[in-house]
Amino acid sequence: MASRIKGITVEIGGDTSGLEKSLAAVNNSIKKTQSQLRDVNNLLKLDPSNTILLAQKQELLQAAIGDTEKKLEALEQAQEDVAKAFERGDIGKDQYMAFQREVEETRGTMNRYRTDLSGLQSEQERLSSNTERLNKLFAATGSSVDDYADVLGSRLVTAIRNGTASSDQLKTAVEKIGKAVTGGKADIKQLTDALDTVDDG
Repeated sequence: MASRIKGITVEIGGDTSGLEKSLAAVNNSIKKTQSQLRDVNNLLKLDPSNTILLAQKQELLQAAIGDTEKKLEALEQAQEDVAKAFERGDIGKDQYMAFQREVEETRGTMNRYRTDLSGLQSEQERLSSNTERLNKLFAATGSSVDDYADVLGSRLVTAIRNGTASSDQLKTAVEKIGKAVTGGKADIKQLTDALDTVDDG
């Protein structure tokens, strides 16, 4: 795909050169990060709760946000010069519109990365919270995950034991164990609220 900003010359940081050339380093960094993110996302499809891959994804998203912010900042700095170049007739309407699309795409990409990072952080918080609830439930009942294999099923027991259960799976485990412990009479909301107030010490 041809670059949208090819042939547009502006001054960025005192350097008058092609916009495409001045953004080359940050574009290369973004491209590398996107490639690594695709790889990590593909691997996470096979193992969604792999902590090493999740940590890498978080790190890569933070890098992608940083690089995309730099690119957006440079494009926004160049915006006035590009508008003036268009008004003078130095660049055509097609180039000007292509530049505007580049700005909007960069802004959209940055927002998508921020949303992905926020979602990842929320999932990690839910995972931590549900793990803590489950551990408190085991401590309160003097039991372990193996004691509830008949209620949870072998697949969920294995996932919990191996530390590969998702936050939703852990939430399901807390609900099923809570019902089993109380003979099906537990109000799950009250149970989780009570578990959240139990002091770890």
